[in-house]
Amino acid sequence: MKKSKMASKLIAAALSLTFVATFAVSASAKPDAILEAKVPPAISNHDLVVYGGSPAGVIAAVAASRRGLKVVLLSQSPTVGGTISNGLGATDVLVPGNVSGIPLEFFNQVKDTYKNRDAWRVTPKLAEKIFRKMLTAANVEVWLNVSATKATIVSGKITCLTIQNDSKFCAKQFIDSSYPADLLPLTKTKFKLGKEDLFDYGDNVGMDIVIRSRVTLSEDLTPEQEESIAAIPFMEHPETFSLSKVKLTDGMPSFTFRFCITNGPKKRAFRLAPEDEKLIPAWKVMIDGFSKKPCVDCEADNAHVVTRFWRIGKVFGDKWDLNSLNSFTNFPIPKSYFTDHSTRPATHALAARYIESLVAYMQLDPDVNIVEKNALKDFGMCADEFTDNNNVPYEPYVREGRRLVGKYVMLATDEKTNIKKQDTIGIGMYHIDNKLSLSIHYKNRFYRDYTSFQKSKIYEIPYSITVPKTGPSNLLVAVGVSTSPLAYGSIRMEPHYMLIGQATGVAAQLAIKNKKKVSEISVPELQGILRSWGQKLSN
Repeated sequence: MKKSKMASKLIAAALSLTFVATFAVSASAKPDAILEAKVPPAISNHDLVVYGGSPAGVIAAVAASRRGLKVVLLSQSPTVGGTISNGLGATDVLVPGNVSGIPLEFFNQVKDTYKNRDAWRVTPKLAEKIFRKMLTAANVEVWLNVSATKATIVSGKITCLTIQNDSKFCAKQFIDSSYPADLLPLTKTKFKLGKEDLFDYGDNVGMDIVIRSRVTLSEDLTPEQEESIAAIPFMEHPETFSLSKVKLTDGMPSFTFRFCITNGPKKRAFRLAPEDEKLIPAWKVMIDGFSKKPCVDCEADNAHVVTRFWRIGKVFGDKWDLNSLNSFTNFPIPKSYFTDHSTRPATHALAARYIESLVAYMQLDPDVNIVEKNALKDFGMCADEFTDNNNVPYEPYVREGRRLVGKYVMLATDEKTNIKKQDTIGIGMYHIDNKLSLSIHYKNRFYRDYTSFQKSKIYEIPYSITVPKTGPSNLLVAVGVSTSPLAYGSIRMEPHYMLIGQATGVAAQLAIKNKKKVSEISVPELQGILRSWGQKLSN
């Protein structure tokens, strides 16, 4: 079947990540300037390489540069700012007082722009503009569309990262701030993936963790409906199935796309891709079946719309953040995403196209449940965002990637009861919210894993979850930190990543200054610097 224009653009844009040509932001560039294509030098030397353009990476780079280091930030996408610059406008700040230090500087710039002291949400374009401005002011060198293919390790230390065109970025210290934590396998640093260690720590006590049916369809499915359901992507469709034989520890991390949508005049209509028309019979029975359940969480006001399928949050003006609610558009990440990076562009394109097609269908089909239709009827894609990518974010929202095996493994109990830490680098709070990791269709039922939703207290985040237990002595991790699968369900919020990024940036400078391994730096000295910058280390 011929690809639609939208799908072709998505795939072409995603495949650009593998091109040799990269883009640089010089210290003198304007934050909102069009980037000039350049090719990195064959080899460049720095004090610190920050790998990953996430908010954690931006803050880590800024913090280290302010401490006097020569820093380069390598982003794997065409943007800096990760998911916040790619549609996640509702930034999950539950306790505003927890946000401090350099992360607060970012949000203060959002507030100043919007002239609203209560603004904790931000549109994609503004988010990236502020992140670029911060990097420029800190004199951080930035390269976009850069993916590491090799790490050179000498005497237990990383010396250089080789990227896709064989250029080398060499440094004394390295920080992995990428969402998949891609430096961990490259440097042979131990990690965990998905739910493989779900029951290894005992922090599941008191939590209900099960796999069960989430919707039962009619027993009289037509062959057309069965064929359509079997074509739903990111879902297992086994020929035989036994619920008792499903292993919860086989679950994988999940991802989605957070679209910027608007009910204002600058919108582009959602489009149902021709490739996805075959899914209409599946969507009909899926939506009908799920709509028969009571919608206990449904609500609609001038700031939030919640349905059985979506959580839509107002960001600013007429721009909103479209988020999956019941995980029909929150997908387990294919294992190939972590073993073969060349599959990522196609995975991203498929997920983005599927979500947009589903929204278009729900808007257009007259038989769709009225609650769903009313929630979506006036919305379209933000036409002034991602204008060179068909208004689709450049990168997905990876809710979890690899998790470091660190000096300390943070548990769910560290977020509920054991909240004090001697090596605290900041404070956090978010519900322990673990998304689906298994999605299975068998006959007329859809199955998924469920983990009971639990509240956390304000907890202290320890430095030791950023430090590898074994591996290179000059590597810190700011996103794929060392936690149990359950604990990651709370710490995986961007404001938490940002404060961890600030701490790792300062720690890298201390390691260089004092000629120490990252595991041997003075934590009291690190804490003193963080406090002097206004970072809250305790409640």
